[in-house]
Amino acid sequence: LFTASPPYTVHFMIKFYAADPCSLEQELTRYLFFQQVKNDAQTGRLPCNFADVAQLGAYVLQAELGDYNPQVHTDGYVSEFRFVPKQSEELEDQVMEYHKTVS
Repeated sequence: LFTASPPYTVHFMIKFYAADPCSLEQELTRYLFFQQVKNDAQTGRLPCNFADVAQLGAYVLQAELGDYNPQVHTDGYVSEFRFVPKQSEELEDQVMEYHKTVS
């Protein structure tokens, strides 16, 4: 039955995305939903256009780092994160611009 040895890894996977993620009532459900969307974008399973990836990236930064702070978030901080398999500098610049506006 199991071909791998402990420790085992459990993957939470969403079959259908919620039309309105704001309708998810449980904090844990929202967290798992966010993690799944982020992972699907990173691995290329969730096809996204440039603008959607940039916005999702800004939300990832907001969740991980909090509000944009120019004293803390200096040039290049976005490149520490992976949003899509083929990430460009142009995308990172746009993510940073969106991160400045998300709060």
